[in-house]
Amino acid sequence: MSSKKKILIIQKVHEKGMELINNHPNFDVEVTEDVSVENLKSKIKDCDGASIRIAKLPGEVIQEAKNLKNYFKTWSWL
Repeated sequence: MSSKKKILIIQKVHEKGMELINNHPNFDVEVTEDVSVENLKSKIKDCDGASIRIAKLPGEVIQEAKNLKNYFKTWSWL
């Protein structure tokens, strides 16, 4: 079993930000542009974290995210 944290990026972030995330040795990253509820529910199931640009994250999607942590961390890309 991998010790990497699975991160779901909902809608692409800036190229430099993606470079930082993709090069992090402890992250396994997936990007999705499809913000439909059904897609997000299926993608977020085993994720440890998620990044959202401007999409809404309905409660029914969050309920599927059993591995998400109960804290928020602000990333500075500059």
